[in-house]
Amino acid sequence: IIDTIENETQRTVTIGKIYYNPLAGGVIIKNLTLFEYDAPFEKELLSAKQISFNPIIIPSFKKLTFVIPSINIKSASLNILKDSEGKFNILAPPLFKKPALKNKNITAIVYKLKIDDGFIHIEDRLKGFKKDIVKFDGDLTLSLPDSFKVRAGFISNPQRNTKFTIWAKYNLKSSLLESKFKFLNLAIEEFKPYLAGLAFEINRSFLS
Repeated sequence: IIDTIENETQRTVTIGKIYYNPLAGGVIIKNLTLFEYDAPFEKELLSAKQISFNPIIIPSFKKLTFVIPSINIKSASLNILKDSEGKFNILAPPLFKKPALKNKNITAIVYKLKIDDGFIHIEDRLKGFKKDIVKFDGDLTLSLPDSFKVRAGFISNPQRNTKFTIWAKYNLKSSLLESKFKFLNLAIEEFKPYLAGLAFEINRSFLS
């Protein structure tokens, strides 16, 4: 698993423990950490306290299919950095490359990706902006062959109780994207670095 992740992401990976327990979620990975491309074992890009999935094997004469109903990620942390030159850390190189088909007789299908209690740190050094997103809960559901759906909710400012809810559906056949956004107690002045070109100054304002 470590070799596969490192090959696909071009980043160093460590795993605390991995085991199989059919009564507790199937395959369970504890304390996975993915490091920055240019700083292995120093700067964390992505980490998760637990990842679990229970694959279903469907054999046939022509190929072997692994069906994964859901991948569950608990207490994940992601650091997104835009440096002073405008480059993102997750794009150096791209976080995931297009997988090579090493064995066409083996396929894997994942129907759902679920995240509980996530944390995201965003830093834009070009604009001098920082933001922490806490209590991120969401899921991505694939509805073959037509569409996939995304649902997410998070808090961007615990002191002001700023909450976001996002729902989106993408149709794979028509390329139509439908989305809905809901937010509460959004303080516009937090985004001053991106509003410098306005003809007026925003000192205190909220949107819901």
